Amino acid sequence: PGVRWVWPDGGPRSGTFGVAGFGFNLVPGSLLQLTFGPVLCTEVEYHCSTAVIATVHSVGVAPGEVSVCASNDGGRHVGPSCPFLFYDNEARIGIDLSTDQKISFLQSQMLNLRRGISQLQAGMVNVQRLEGEIRGSLGAIEAHEFEALPPLAAPFREGESPPVQVVPRDNHDAVDGRLAGKTVVGSTVVENRSAKTQVKRSRMDRELKIFISSTFRDMQEEREVLVKRVLPKLRKVCESRDVTLSYVDFRWGVTDVQNEQATTLLMCLRELDKCDVLLGCCGERYGWCLSQHWQRSPSASDDLLKRSIALASKEFPWVEQYADRSVTEIEMRTVLDGLPPSRAAWFYLRDAYYVEDVPNDKKPLYRCEGESEAAKLASLKAAIADSRYPSAPYAAPAQLETMVYAEILAYIDDTFPAGSELSPLDSARFRHEAFAKRLLRVLVSDAASHSLLALDKHVAAADTPHPLVVVGESGMGKSALLANWSQRLREHHPEHVVITHWIGCSAASSDYVSILRRIMQELQAQLSDFCATVPTSPEQVVEGFVAFLERLLAKHKRQRLVIVIDALDSIDERANAHELLWLPHTFPPSIRVVLSTCDTSNDKCWSVLQRRPHQLVRLASLSEPSRISFMRTYLALSSKKLNDAQEATIAAAQQTGVPRYLQTLLDDISLWGEFDELDAKIGTDLRANSTAELYEIVLERIEKDHSDGQKGLMQHFCSFICASRRGLNLDTELSVLLEDKGFEPHQWAVLVLVLDELLSSAAGLLRFSNRDIRTAVERRYLAEPSRRRRVHAELAQLFARTPDFDARKVEELPYQYEQAEDWVRLKECLSDLRMFHKLYTPANKFDLFRYWRVALANVQADVVQCYTQALNQKDHYPADELVADLIYRVAYLLEEMAKYDGAEAVYTKARYFYELGSQTLAVAKVNYSLARLQIV
Repeated sequence: PGVRWVWPDGGPRSGTFGVAGFGFNLVPGSLLQLTFGPVLCTEVEYHCSTAVIATVHSVGVAPGEVSVCASNDGGRHVGPSCPFLFYDNEARIGIDLSTDQKISFLQSQMLNLRRGISQLQAGMVNVQRLEGEIRGSLGAIEAHEFEALPPLAAPFREGESPPVQVVPRDNHDAVDGRLAGKTVVGSTVVENRSAKTQVKRSRMDRELKIFISSTFRDMQEEREVLVKRVLPKLRKVCESRDVTLSYVDFRWGVTDVQNEQATTLLMCLRELDKCDVLLGCCGERYGWCLSQHWQRSPSASDDLLKRSIALASKEFPWVEQYADRSVTEIEMRTVLDGLPPSRAAWFYLRDAYYVEDVPNDKKPLYRCEGESEAAKLASLKAAIADSRYPSAPYAAPAQLETMVYAEILAYIDDTFPAGSELSPLDSARFRHEAFAKRLLRVLVSDAASHSLLALDKHVAAADTPHPLVVVGESGMGKSALLANWSQRLREHHPEHVVITHWIGCSAASSDYVSILRRIMQELQAQLSDFCATVPTSPEQVVEGFVAFLERLLAKHKRQRLVIVIDALDSIDERANAHELLWLPHTFPPSIRVVLSTCDTSNDKCWSVLQRRPHQLVRLASLSEPSRISFMRTYLALSSKKLNDAQEATIAAAQQTGVPRYLQTLLDDISLWGEFDELDAKIGTDLRANSTAELYEIVLERIEKDHSDGQKGLMQHFCSFICASRRGLNLDTELSVLLEDKGFEPHQWAVLVLVLDELLSSAAGLLRFSNRDIRTAVERRYLAEPSRRRRVHAELAQLFARTPDFDARKVEELPYQYEQAEDWVRLKECLSDLRMFHKLYTPANKFDLFRYWRVALANVQADVVQCYTQALNQKDHYPADELVADLIYRVAYLLEEMAKYDGAEAVYTKARYFYELGSQTLAVAKVNYSLARLQIV
């Protein structure tokens, strides 16, 4: 830890006094201490990692300057220090200064004081929140409950805390109704502050929407912090609680036409009406309001605002009373005046001195517009201070991140506490429904009607034993088509049981056993029949899948079950799931199955399905009218809109015919904060001729926004994930690799949150959610062959350090050696009997053959000699297999590789060990194998 400065910066050499210290990396605990030269301070009051208050007991210390140091481990290690001056008690050491020196000295002292005040205010955020919660709890106590509390002993005397009296909100007889719901401390009346509101939610109502309210031009940094840093972290917390989080940020999204039609304010209030939380930020700028002399000489802006208020007041009549106020204040008044619906709110007031650090050419944007606006702003801040909602000061936008995160996290903990998560089945259903919800209402292709008709015919057909397969290039909208169609099918045919499964929406969604088990469980839940037990072993699940479904349907006399499995090409490849051996070729008349996959030549699932009987629906590109409809529908979900010219520019680009490209472009520009530069941003994105190229632009933007000056962080983070075969475990693999590169967890943790939309988690492993992202990463970070080989080599070193030959080491280590073109180590890895034991199985033997072919093509080696030498190294035998059985399997592999001479020798050795163990049947098995080789 380090100490940057202290306040005051001096104290008497004999006596006891308090000093506020400001630094970094301060950790609470009994070992935290500060030293002022020879004086050790163990009485340290911890406020946050950057602020503490120390009690200094100085006795006869020599006057003069000393160093202030901090330690988190009882003094063993200290960091950077700052000076402190001990002076005589009677008279502080005097120094003759010139007038200019005194002015400079006093200005520095004033600046330090302001910084100290800001730091102390930041440290009081948690205290204020706790105070608000306690006051809110006291205010909620009913009168008879309060009377039952022990009586106060006596009136307080000077130096003691005043008694606290709570006036119930509904008690207007005993006291003045104006004090209802307030706390009386001594003779002072304080409004109870609590941001929380008691909104009843159903168990499955698990959505949280946040509205960001502030002026625009002077609050760009604050909104960037909230949108790019705070909300991604909160969204991750919400996902762990089975909650979806969204936000409204109106920096752009209101078109020129809407401005001309004066609908801006109405749109804001409508969106605010749908939100659960308001975050309000105030600086020294008041915002858009009627000018001071609008009655005498109104401007065009005044006329537009008057029309906006008039239009909004038709739907929200209360707006009329604030006709002379700014749009920002009107937004905040919805909660300050307690207007329905009830919602939570927090307000943050920026330090007025922040403008001093702003470049001179931008300072006018941060200062108040005039005297009239300044008075209204002061009135608004006073209303915030007097309201029941908590408010807190902050010194700079960066400080806002910690404050807002703590407040909203507490709100989430209160509204959706840990432990209130859904059951495994409900949680899976919630995640699948949330995934599908993002796909709904964006299907606008005029060609989609033909696809929808084909899907309807498949379900309605009298006898269709084979599945229908929806194919198309990556990003063509297969998932959106199926989401909209399945939703429509439920509405039009409530007698059907419809089960949708979206591979990639959760960690377990890509495992074939989990897919089949979830379909079984979902059918049980929809039919409310849990009598039958869903099997657990993979073999039982696969064998009994169709029969299980048929029995339940027949029992409840349901004639149609529709199963939709989306994105088969993204299924977890382990256990050769891409071969689709787990998926029946035909289904009974009561079951209809719809699948989707990419139709690329290298897609294993599509290759398998082509060899099976199936019906086919192939998707085409979006037409230009469909692209415009897509844009309007999709942006409306985040309360944004492009103008006609912008829509036309995007729709005219050929590449926007691919829905994924179009959606990625819209997501990227939605994060753009400068409306005036939006046209240029659209032009930049449209220079990408493919979705992969567009993702490269997205990666560049994320790299600039979140690298925090750490050179190469984004490159290493994405490269390691991309170079892995199946993905990487965040805690045990990716974090180790990044720490080896010198990156601390707090430096890369934000990337996990920001890249959340680009990543998917399969069986706990992070990987990119589609091929286009992976291609973009390869182009941007792994284009050079030497760089690519080096990354694979680093991954190989990671897995080589793992002592056990677990599943992760087996699937990654030989693959990484192959990609790193380290043929010698690949040969040694395959020769290791512990690796052979894991690879020579029905699920992995094809990998083993392929690795040997590649290795032998690049290095001179004899497979027989490699395994013969390995069999002589008994310390490398796997512990969970008999020696004779292991030798027999090696011989069988050599036979399959047409190494007959070597197979004969190894079979003979296996027979010797079986004879030693008197295993007669095993000896006969070896003799049969030798006979097969025409040796016996």
